[in-house]
Amino acid sequence: MAKVVVVYHSGYGHTQKQAKAVAAGANAQLIAIDAQGNIGEADWASLAAAKLYGERVAAIANQLRG
Repeated sequence: MAKVVVVYHSGYGHTQKQAKAVAAGANAQLIAIDAQGNIGEADWASLAAAKLYGERVAAIANQLRG
């Protein structure tokens, strides 16, 4: 798993283009969220393993899952 993850939502593609550029420059994994902020289970694991915010994201993920 990547240590750096870029999460984004893009309604018209502009943000996606910028997120791809950031991810390429940071050698990061790219995760797209939908309009409701949902991501897949594998994406949660990637976020939990991400550098710097991994522990905090894991705690938030656990709260959201109930």
